[in-house]
Amino acid sequence: MEYARLNCLILLRKKNSPERRGYFSIPCLLQNWSGMRIPNLERRSFLLRLIYALCLCGATWTHLQVALVHGLSWDYGGAAPLTRIYWTSLLFIDPLTALLLLLSPGAGLILCVAVIVTDVVHNSWFALHHPIRTDLYLSQIVFLLFVAFTVRTAWRGAVSRSAALRAAD
Repeated sequence: MEYARLNCLILLRKKNSPERRGYFSIPCLLQNWSGMRIPNLERRSFLLRLIYALCLCGATWTHLQVALVHGLSWDYGGAAPLTRIYWTSLLFIDPLTALLLLLSPGAGLILCVAVIVTDVVHNSWFALHHPIRTDLYLSQIVFLLFVAFTVRTAWRGAVSRSAALRAAD
């Protein structure tokens, strides 16, 4: 336990030294700080779910800004009714998903995948008919790719954590 903390501090101290330039490990910061040993798969799953949740909080902020400026019943410049309902609902679905990712990982991961897939599909359809902000659209695609390439690890870690908790009971 103490060795892991010391090792992390040494890595941080050597961060700017020539032989370690550019090397920095986020998991090192979170490693064993609670005094509990967490298997690597569970730690990676948690970190991925935390990244997903932070991205969804950013999306929530975007939807909240729109709601604060225009209100919940804004027509998004004449968008179709289902588009308006979908985009407004994301103001509530995104933070719920972020919360579930941390409190109920299985449900959170399923909802996260559903949200980002439907969001990119819907916005791709919308972009065919209307101009959109390219920066926001590209960030959604990058997030979709990140989730697609990492969700398996997040799922396996969440499932193994769940199985370990059931076995402990």
